[in-house]
Amino acid sequence: MKSLIFDVDGTILDSMPMWLELENNILKKYGHTMDSLDKDTKDTIESLSIEGMSKFIAETIATDMTFEEVFNYFQSLIDYKYANEVDAKAGSVDKIKYLKAKGFKLAVASSSSSDCIIKAFKRLGIYECFDIIATADNTGLRKSEDEFWKSLIEKLGKDKNQVILYDDAIYAITQAKKLGIEVVGIKDFPWNEKDWEKIQQTADYTLDGICDISLDQIMQ
Repeated sequence: MKSLIFDVDGTILDSMPMWLELENNILKKYGHTMDSLDKDTKDTIESLSIEGMSKFIAETIATDMTFEEVFNYFQSLIDYKYANEVDAKAGSVDKIKYLKAKGFKLAVASSSSSDCIIKAFKRLGIYECFDIIATADNTGLRKSEDEFWKSLIEKLGKDKNQVILYDDAIYAITQAKKLGIEVVGIKDFPWNEKDWEKIQQTADYTLDGICDISLDQIMQ
């Protein structure tokens, strides 16, 4: 039986509007938005932990702010929102519970804080469904790095051809496909609309949401 790996933001949780709002609030002071940044800079920000993102923004964009000031800005708001406000994507909670009940081993691969994810998952009643929660902060690795995926697959006790990744971000989809992992692209419009054509070209197939996962597709 294959193991299933899920991104969190934009795949399980409808949290991308929150992230974009928080990022743009600080970037606009320096004449930027996430959409105005070049692709490499945007991908870097999205792949980093909160600590890494804060350090990167303080060093490259908000150069009049310290790392601590940027980090405290994000952390003070994010903790509360994940614990109390961030909603699940339509049908994702029921699908996660269904897949767990069917005996699949489930894992998380995320750039977000493991503490924030755990708080949100406990509130939504799906924390116990996951065998592994791999994040940038608890692994010291990024989803844009080979070692992140190799380490996660090793922890799952599977070969790379026995796992499936569900993700909405082109940088993660591209990285996983490069390593030979089966990847399903998840639609999260308007947040990944600009990358959707490339996601369709890169992923093995795409879904409107993880609520559309079928056992027939997994067992192929």
